[in-house]
Amino acid sequence: MAGDLLPPIRSANAGWLDTDLFASERARQSAAAALDSRPGMRFIDTPQARLRARVQAGPGDRAVVLLPDAPNTIEHYDPHFAHWAGRTTVIGIEPPGFGFSWARHPDALGYEGTVAAVTEALRALDLAAFVICGPCTQAYTAIGVAAALPDRTLGVVASQATDLPGETRWVRHAVDPGGWLREPGIGQMAWAQPDLRERLAIDGWYPAAAAPGTDVAPWQALARWSHACGCTNALATQLQTWFDPDLPIRPPVID
Repeated sequence: MAGDLLPPIRSANAGWLDTDLFASERARQSAAAALDSRPGMRFIDTPQARLRARVQAGPGDRAVVLLPDAPNTIEHYDPHFAHWAGRTTVIGIEPPGFGFSWARHPDALGYEGTVAAVTEALRALDLAAFVICGPCTQAYTAIGVAAALPDRTLGVVASQATDLPGETRWVRHAVDPGGWLREPGIGQMAWAQPDLRERLAIDGWYPAAAAPGTDVAPWQALARWSHACGCTNALATQLQTWFDPDLPIRPPVID
């Protein structure tokens, strides 16, 4: 069956495998857990995706916007919400294809589509001004959103990221050294296997990403919870569309 599917998937758009069309019941069943886990959770519909956001209102007209990088979800930012409680508004938004934000079309999983979806979500929240924070691959999303909403963006915190050629080298040598995630169709179907994704994205990634001696068990516990609830993780499509050396993304330059 899989062998019969691979030729048309490769010739079409393998990103469809990372959308809610192929997730079917899993996308619907995850919605209740996604909304009930913390106060202020909501879904924001955009033309090509449904994004999950957490809104914690504070005084003034300025906000801090947090973009989790998978396998982290909004829940991993509990300390940030606690730190700014009563001081400023805090917003968490999961980009399409990650956490509980499901893409309806594969275009939403590409760089331009990701920036467009997060930008639309911020417009829907009608924030007057914000600082946007994105780690790792979401650093580029934060830069793109800032360029799309220059009159509202007070600043960008781009962390755990390098220049794009450096990030592309890191993807090829550290994230996907075998190249199978970057193979259209094969990557999506392999990463859809729950046991594989848990072993590599949760068991392996957190110890590798944290400083030596860090207790990563609490972070892993949250990731296992979201994994068990049926969250999405479109890593294969992201690697194929963001970090192809022949078709590189082009984050805008901010003056």
